[in-house]
Amino acid sequence: MFDTIDMSEERKDWIELEKISKIYSGTTPSTKDEENWNGDIPWITPAEMNKDTFYITDTVRKITEKGRKSKSLEMMPANTVLLSTRAPIGKVGITGIPMTCNQGFKNFGCGDKLNPIYLYILLKENTEYLNSLGSGTTFLEVSKSKIAKTKIPIPPIELQNTFAEFVKQVDKSKFIVQKQIDDLQELLDSKMDEYFG
Repeated sequence: MFDTIDMSEERKDWIELEKISKIYSGTTPSTKDEENWNGDIPWITPAEMNKDTFYITDTVRKITEKGRKSKSLEMMPANTVLLSTRAPIGKVGITGIPMTCNQGFKNFGCGDKLNPIYLYILLKENTEYLNSLGSGTTFLEVSKSKIAKTKIPIPPIELQNTFAEFVKQVDKSKFIVQKQIDDLQELLDSKMDEYFG
């Protein structure tokens, strides 16, 4: 559907991420102050994500409004694209609800010219390139300034939207197939117990 999604090509007519999205970062409220934690504000870390993460509708830990204000953490709206930019670089997801995050991310609020699912797939398919942007001695990290200046191809929004619908259908099909596999495994296990239990 697209000419290319290889971000390493860095074509001149591509657009910098900071010009097509709002970039959010995060941090960690003090863990020494119990009043910062166990609230109702979702707070995500890269450790909660894997290669199959898509929409995220809950987080392991939650912070309080006091904790959020203590670090001036911005609430990211639903449909923000998450990108882990350290330890490791390249985990991607989309917020299904408003949430905050720790310092392991640089995230993108998409405007009306950027479909979040298109950006999600674009970043997901460019893990090697994103890692090449990292620097540091203890561990590699992509800085906010570097990710802000990173250029991406921006196809017409109509094409992005069509692609996003296709991705959603594929994800739905994967879910259905996995449920069928799980149901068959459960049936097999019950028959094994019945015959050999």
